Amino acid sequence: MEEGKIDSNEIMDNNDHMDQDPSPSSVNEVKLPEIGMTFLSEEEVRTFYNSYAQNVGFGICKLGGRNGDDGKQKYFSIGCAKNGRKVSQAKNILYPRPSTKTNCKAKINVVIHNDGNFVITSYDSALKKKIENEKHMDFVSFNSIMPVVLGHLIERQFQNAYTNNLFKLFQDEIRGLMFCNASLLKEEGTTLVFEVVETMLGKNGEPVREVSFRVHYTELHCQLKCVCRLFEFRGILCRHVINVLIRMKVIEVLMNYIMDRWRKDIKRGYQSISNIYDDYGCDGERYRYNILTPLIQEVQQLGAKNDNSCSILVEMLKDTKEKLIAIDLEHSRVEQLKEVSTSGAKVIHSPLKVRSRGRPPTKRKQSKIEQIMKKSIAKARKKGVAGSEACSETTGVTGSEAFSKAVV
Repeated sequence: MEEGKIDSNEIMDNNDHMDQDPSPSSVNEVKLPEIGMTFLSEEEVRTFYNSYAQNVGFGICKLGGRNGDDGKQKYFSIGCAKNGRKVSQAKNILYPRPSTKTNCKAKINVVIHNDGNFVITSYDSALKKKIENEKHMDFVSFNSIMPVVLGHLIERQFQNAYTNNLFKLFQDEIRGLMFCNASLLKEEGTTLVFEVVETMLGKNGEPVREVSFRVHYTELHCQLKCVCRLFEFRGILCRHVINVLIRMKVIEVLMNYIMDRWRKDIKRGYQSISNIYDDYGCDGERYRYNILTPLIQEVQQLGAKNDNSCSILVEMLKDTKEKLIAIDLEHSRVEQLKEVSTSGAKVIHSPLKVRSRGRPPTKRKQSKIEQIMKKSIAKARKKGVAGSEACSETTGVTGSEAFSKAVV
């Protein structure tokens, strides 16, 4: 066989080998489409791309082709079976008919040369682009912060939790607060019913009409429900609920109103699965995940056969979970002790105060005023001593003579 061509028998042998060895590392052995790959028939092209699509995770179909002037096929495309987008014909837009089309762009374009060879001229790895976009968006969400509009603590809470794209949608509701006015309508036991009047604007920004929304608020468990049902449909708190929370001076929303699928700090399980687009080797955690996944699936199939096996497996998994949690806690304590020991070694303490031998020094640094006062007092004392000596000389009587006279 000529160089650059792929034999269908070789492809089938490789597929059989991969079916026998479903290890995580076998995913990286799948051959990717490349420009210039040559085949002998359309069936070989379909077999090759089908094996590639099965390992990646999508089905294939022939998207179309073009014939030449002689009526023979000159060009065709094979792509994902979910290619394209179907427009729902349902009358009720709130309940569209389900469709399997996701507008997937994965495909290969094949040209048939005059010598009968089928050559891949271009291809689109839409799944690879999707993975790259997800990683890029995660990186941007973790390393950048969207500026706040209102500056309220509730907005800052969602700023730290939501991804950037979802936080932009949440900020649209924050901006809508200027058109809302909430007032207490009635009390139903522990539930407060508020009426939020929103001013609807037209295309030119002019007010068109006012629409009333009712919000039920339970202060005990901070439960909220609005008749617009925005949270139930899209998972985002509406402007009417936010208006009531600000009116009730709530500074933090319960975590059940921040859905996990919108969080940027959530750890998603599918990110640990290796794929054929990984340019480098898997990290330690992803490698261990790929080892445990097929083993757990086998254990799951064995435990689901009957009730006895299921109960035994549930008890074993619970015990294993408790042991792993205890090991994790012990590991975290050891890490904390290491951090304390390493951080304590770097602390430099001041030397201890030790009393010196003998009389302690009494001199201290004096201010300018104290120095002047001290000099003036010393001069006054000298003048007093000099005056007493002069007085004794004028009288001519010594101290001993005065003492003898007093005794007589």
